[in-house]
Amino acid sequence: MLISHHPIELDYLTATTQNRKETAMNETILQIIPAPADMWAVFEGTDIDGNSYRYRDRVACLALVERPDGTRPVTAIVHEGCGCFATAGTFEDFSVIEFGEGASK
Repeated sequence: MLISHHPIELDYLTATTQNRKETAMNETILQIIPAPADMWAVFEGTDIDGNSYRYRDRVACLALVERPDGTRPVTAIVHEGCGCFATAGTFEDFSVIEFGEGASK
């Protein structure tokens, strides 16, 4: 399995949760393309009981977005449990993008 840090999403990792959500809410989607079938967003962290977790969500598509500052990054979009789609980087526990077959490890 090839593991690749997604450089465009990593700027979200240094921001607070509120800042990530505000940034995502102010982005304009300019173009959407399908993601490769083996592209996964990895989420890692510790739950409220102190247990470590790691899971992968398949990246549904890639979006070219325009931010309020005029930058235009390509970002990974994942499907949320509620039926909505969101930028992977808006989640506090987003870690990396992986390429490879199979379910969560």
